[in-house]
Amino acid sequence: MRAVLKKPNCKPEIINIDNTLNDIQCAVGGHFEALVFSYEYALLMLCDEEGKIKGLDYNFTLGPDDIVGNVLFVSAVDEEFRELDERQINFLLEHFG
Repeated sequence: MRAVLKKPNCKPEIINIDNTLNDIQCAVGGHFEALVFSYEYALLMLCDEEGKIKGLDYNFTLGPDDIVGNVLFVSAVDEEFRELDERQINFLLEHFG
């Protein structure tokens, strides 16, 4: 599935990843949690749930929270992760400039 991976201190990149637990964990760096990034664009961000405890590098700020470590952006329908469409990808690439 097409997704966007944002690593600390890097621009986001479009990647193709298998929609499997193992591949998502490898991209994120461990056990992950899914958080809403944008309701309007139906975007979820998957990030290491222990990133702050592990002392992972700062990535970006979302509201009052600092997000650390690798972040994988996907969409979801009925609790199933889905690939991103062009509109979602363009939003993310513009957002992170």
